[in-house]
Amino acid sequence: MTVGLLGAKCGAGTEKIVALSSLINAAVDIPGMNESEEMEIIQSAVERIVFEMENFMPQSYWDRIMTTKTVPDAQRELLQSRLIEHFQSTLNLPYLSEQDQRLIVHATVAIVSDAMGNTKLDDILAQDATSVSLAAIFIREAMGIDDVEALRKEVSSIIELPIPLPEPAVKWVIGKGVAALVAILNDAVDLSLVECFGKARTRPVTSAADFEEVLRLNVTGLLDHNMNVFGMPAFVEAFVLAKIVDSYFDLCVTKSRIDTAVAMLLKPVKT
Repeated sequence: MTVGLLGAKCGAGTEKIVALSSLINAAVDIPGMNESEEMEIIQSAVERIVFEMENFMPQSYWDRIMTTKTVPDAQRELLQSRLIEHFQSTLNLPYLSEQDQRLIVHATVAIVSDAMGNTKLDDILAQDATSVSLAAIFIREAMGIDDVEALRKEVSSIIELPIPLPEPAVKWVIGKGVAALVAILNDAVDLSLVECFGKARTRPVTSAADFEEVLRLNVTGLLDHNMNVFGMPAFVEAFVLAKIVDSYFDLCVTKSRIDTAVAMLLKPVKT
């Protein structure tokens, strides 16, 4: 077996695998395991993902991780989405929950594909602070955005609307509202991160609760902008919108994982 660029199974890249795993470890909580045990489990998963990537990806792509050569943004985004889809359907890590496996796959692939751009892997791994792009992955996972169809079904099943409409009409309204919600969640996360942690931040925050308030406001605002039920009175539409947002945040969002991701961004950078 030849040594890959990260040396996933050969020792040469052990430090990189450990550093990559450390970036992900802060957002993963495995029941019954202490910090060092969690790290060992995550490192094993990351090592397997990277090793498989090394085995089937052409050398030309790996060259762009460690050198000044780059892959155009559009191509990297396509590669990232295809790799995530591939690993989600083929990788079996029975010692992880579906949510943890999805998060580790997404984060590992995102970091490696980011290294094919202008910021190289050594620079990414050397960062003391968590990048906003990595935190966004953790937040999206906590919000169920990576599994849109499951999210759509879950939200639809938990919403109850005490309004005097025939059941088919109520289901139609809920379906329209949930479809609008799912469509704007990514934009709401991006907007909230820019407003709270961007270079020209307009809503600086000091706690996870502050960020979650901004996130909720942006979800509500974007949903209101995108949801237009023809013929429905404005006050009824506002009630439906509020019910959808409340049900989603109360029952579908893993708040503790958002707290962890935001805490990573708020952590002071060592100087």
